Amino acid sequence: MLEVFWLGCGAAGFVSGYEYQNTCFVPDYIESVREKRLPIAGIREINKLENAIRFTVCEFFVCRSLNFDIFKRKFGLEFHELVGKFGFGRFLKMLKLLGKIKEKPKGLELTRKGLFTAQQICWSFVLNVPCRISEEFMRKAWPSKIIIP
Repeated sequence: MLEVFWLGCGAAGFVSGYEYQNTCFVPDYIESVREKRLPIAGIREINKLENAIRFTVCEFFVCRSLNFDIFKRKFGLEFHELVGKFGFGRFLKMLKLLGKIKEKPKGLELTRKGLFTAQQICWSFVLNVPCRISEEFMRKAWPSKIIIP
């Protein structure tokens, strides 16, 4: 997964295994910057499995493939050891049976038939995680807790 460090009111980022969201309220953002404080309204740690799933989705969405060697270098485990045995891995097996992805010796590849599915997966994630977090931060400037689906 790419390291993403965004600046600005309401901006979100993903840095060193943490996902954060800046406050969505302009006065709070300005005050934080003036006081030389980070305007981060919330932050959460992303565990290794979620990071691996995010990486996989990103690779499919951007590159149309997932290279097993790159995955192993990044996460220290084989793809099938880390992702393959969990729900997302089973979901990928289903996509393979449906002809949406194909497995090659060096990795997984999105087929032409799977392009629309990849778009759906990516946007489903975006709407259910970062957008859900942003929605909560727009309701309350500094919420004490956010439930992510």
